[in-house]
Amino acid sequence: MTSETNEPRVRRLEGDGASEAGGTVVMGLLAPPQMPRDVVEDLAAELPQALSEHVSDRVSWKVQVVRDPRVPDVEGSPDVEGGYEKGREEALENIREWRRQEGWDLAVCMTDLPLLRSDGRVVVAEASPQQDVALVSLPALGVIRRRRHAREAIVQFVREVFGESLGLGWKSEGRRDESGGRFTEVVASGGRVATGADHGHSQLVIPAGLGQLRLVVGMVRATHPFRVILGLSYALTAALGTAAFTVLTTSIWQLSGALGSVRLLVLMVVSVVGMIVYLIVVHDLWYRPSGREDREYTVLFNATTVITLTLGALSFYAALFAATLVAEAFVIEGSVLGGAIGRTPGLGDFAALAWITTSLSMLGGALGSGLQTSDEVREAAYTYHRERRTDEGREQRNDDSESGSG
Repeated sequence: MTSETNEPRVRRLEGDGASEAGGTVVMGLLAPPQMPRDVVEDLAAELPQALSEHVSDRVSWKVQVVRDPRVPDVEGSPDVEGGYEKGREEALENIREWRRQEGWDLAVCMTDLPLLRSDGRVVVAEASPQQDVALVSLPALGVIRRRRHAREAIVQFVREVFGESLGLGWKSEGRRDESGGRFTEVVASGGRVATGADHGHSQLVIPAGLGQLRLVVGMVRATHPFRVILGLSYALTAALGTAAFTVLTTSIWQLSGALGSVRLLVLMVVSVVGMIVYLIVVHDLWYRPSGREDREYTVLFNATTVITLTLGALSFYAALFAATLVAEAFVIEGSVLGGAIGRTPGLGDFAALAWITTSLSMLGGALGSGLQTSDEVREAAYTYHRERRTDEGREQRNDDSESGSG
């Protein structure tokens, strides 16, 4: 490592005296603008105390937050020569440049992209001891207590990976494993987590089964499935219009009384699946890799899209069913419905009518979603978020270049 890379550490730790009271260690926390506040600003507020308690209280800890579209987000990109591992190496190198330019002692970058090892295990965080930088994958933290899990991962890396090189003592010594890691395993983030060396980097990993399940759940949360579907104004307008027409059609009343619950359930499944497939095909949400890359990433991206759309479509269906049922209570007299179905209607008959009406309206809503702007629908595709950040970062760098040249 060059002297230029070492400069912030030498100035802050040796000059201020890290082994004596009064030294300061500055950590930079990098994140794209879209990253949730609770895992950036709130995390930054908690880290100094956590680092003082679990790493060293002989120095002062300072955490600086930088949100910027130019934050390195190349890890996991199939467009990088050498695939995902090469992409992560380049990302860590870019984080090192941020650390050097800002004068930080350490730099941690939060990313909402998944990180996988070649053996299928999920990487929660990856660090380069030589560069004093680390990546933390937000989806690998799950959906519950994400900030705590992120804090644990960062503290663990500072203590076990960066602590010795920074000249800091820590309160609990780790154990060395066969791969040269500072500890063999620790219970964290809801599962058995182990670290080891990989291409000179240290990684906090979760076993494949548990890790991939938690990773998919975390990725689905990042796409905000309920907000995506319920935000489809054209689909909602078309569905409500279809429902208003259908619920007043006597032939539909007769069908609702004749069809059993099994066939109504099948119709519901067909309508929900039809809407999902229609959205994927019309708005090109299916991820197709542009070159040779790990199959696991393609499966993860497409599974996330399907689950996101499924949750959103089911929420759409439930809201539409409730609205239809309420509307029936106001506009349909029981005696009129009874004359159509040939018996005195009960609550089940009204529910059956709302059920079939909602299923047919979902198909109308799917057709209406074809008029929606593709970018609004593509929020459901996990890769869209990465593409948008990449474009925003490129635009920002172009603006900087134009300002500099001006």
